[in-house]
Amino acid sequence: MDTVRRMKLQTLREKIVQDVDVDYIFDYLISKGVLSEDEMERVKGEKTRKDKARHLLDLLPKKNIEAFEHFVEALKVSYPWLSQQLEADSPQSYQIEEKSFFDTLLLGGLPQSPPHNVERIEKIKEVRQHLQSLKRGRYVVLHGMTGSGKSCLAAAALDNKQLIIEKFKGAVYWIGVGDISSNSSADLVCHMTDLMEKLSHHPEVDLESQVQSSTSINGARESLRRYFTSHSLREGLLVLDDVSSPEVIAAFDIGCKILVTTKDRKVMNNVEGRHDLVKISEGFMEHESLCLIAKCVGVEVSQLPSQAKNIHRLCQGVPMVIALIGAQLAENRDDVLRNSGRWDYYLDKLVRRDYGNLNKSSVSQENGIAGAIGLCIENLPEEMKCYYQDFALFVEDVNIKPEVLGTLWSRNKYEVEDIMSEFIKKSLAVSKWNELLIFMYMGYMTYFYTT
Repeated sequence: MDTVRRMKLQTLREKIVQDVDVDYIFDYLISKGVLSEDEMERVKGEKTRKDKARHLLDLLPKKNIEAFEHFVEALKVSYPWLSQQLEADSPQSYQIEEKSFFDTLLLGGLPQSPPHNVERIEKIKEVRQHLQSLKRGRYVVLHGMTGSGKSCLAAAALDNKQLIIEKFKGAVYWIGVGDISSNSSADLVCHMTDLMEKLSHHPEVDLESQVQSSTSINGARESLRRYFTSHSLREGLLVLDDVSSPEVIAAFDIGCKILVTTKDRKVMNNVEGRHDLVKISEGFMEHESLCLIAKCVGVEVSQLPSQAKNIHRLCQGVPMVIALIGAQLAENRDDVLRNSGRWDYYLDKLVRRDYGNLNKSSVSQENGIAGAIGLCIENLPEEMKCYYQDFALFVEDVNIKPEVLGTLWSRNKYEVEDIMSEFIKKSLAVSKWNELLIFMYMGYMTYFYTT
């Protein structure tokens, strides 16, 4: 039973105990499967009418939502005043729902929106549509380059009370995975134990039914499966953020609903056919970038100088880079509003691809731009790493024909396409019409591969 209905029962508990003779509703509750024969006998074993009602009210919150609805229906004949209060959407019910939503975000470890945030409305709508239709044992995967805003998009999509409470029954859990080596089972067990700790604090998980943590991946996986098959968690959602290894997916393949963010879609190979892919291949539109910059500076978009559009153009709308620039502008807001030279300073940084100071921004980026993209490249096989580094030979922002790469690498057209396909899967390149946009980790240098 969800928190809203459970709190309604709690609020009206004394009135129900005072008014209801449960002997008159037993048959109906048994016929609807709300109570087992054994539970009914235990309730009947209480000495007084009020104790019987109290015992029943102790059992109901551990049941599903349908049990609440059947209980309300059972009260309608003899106790209509109580059924009406249980069904009413009162201001108090709204407050309970708000509290339930906030508790879900808090207990599940969902990240808060950054102080300056722009909603990507169409993408958020697309992700929510996938989440609405998500079934147990399946995945929704947000795939895109480092800095494309996957995590922020996932958090924004889940910042929806109706989705959280009605679809996932107030049970959403966020695990930030990050880079895990394929042999690091200890790190995986640590993340799985962290999830079990979060699950154990769910208000509707019975203390007696809690499972013990395990020191092995297999043991931890079985424990998590037991949690997510309980009535209170079976419709819950698990979010695995920044997955970089297929071993993570294998470890957390526990039969629940899962949302994944990753820059490498090959991590999903072992669950092929069980996931829906949402490509985050485009950055901010110009108006989105300008909206974010305006929020950072504290002015209306119409009041921004012309340099703001140039910042979007040079950043190519990449959310991470826009956010880093925005944070710098926010820290120097007074100077920015008085001195146009500050805008020119940041434009010059972008033109020269000098991100040194930007990586030290107050924006929370664990490794900065160069570090994050550099990590992607370091994880490539040596041969692929050499191919990727060859892009430094070209002048940026020019078209590179496959024949040129074929000559450079001594490969035919199809082998070149296979190599480029691997870069796309690793989010080191992104398809854009008939071109592939290549990101070099030493400062977001761009090249176009024309197919």
